[in-house]
Amino acid sequence: MQYKAGEKGIELTNRCCDPKLSSVLIGDPDRINQIILNVISNAIKFTEISSVDVSCHVLKEDDNSQYLEIKITDTGIGLDALCIQKIFKKFTQEHEAKGRGLGMASTKTLADHMRGKTLVMSEINKGATISVMFYLEKGKAYNLKKKKYIAVTSKDLKGKKYLLLMIIESLEW
Repeated sequence: MQYKAGEKGIELTNRCCDPKLSSVLIGDPDRINQIILNVISNAIKFTEISSVDVSCHVLKEDDNSQYLEIKITDTGIGLDALCIQKIFKKFTQEHEAKGRGLGMASTKTLADHMRGKTLVMSEINKGATISVMFYLEKGKAYNLKKKKYIAVTSKDLKGKKYLLLMIIESLEW
């Protein structure tokens, strides 16, 4: 994602992370990653210059949960009112040549499954802001999965051909 943004000269930023955000939240990281990746990749796809910003806000909370808003704002081509009405329908998008039109429909479905919603604010030639809101349970440190680390040294790699891949497991806010 960062590579594609950099390739286009787009600054990918995280200007705001709410300090009230719980340090441990319980949810489906695969769903959350898919939501964030869908919206960010669309923002990068439809932005030619300037920036894409990701922010996270706690909208509501109680003792057991937080209602979060992940907001992705771009300075791209924007959407007209008709496109905004159609954006969450499968296989529909303003600029057909740019993709298949499944990303925003699946984003909405994923957010709906987390008792959330998805909003779009945009104007042609002024960019877009996509807000995805959903509930997550607050957790404790013991809820965190222990990661297994394998130590690899240059000795282990000597004489071997290898390919390094970077996979986004989670975004730190």
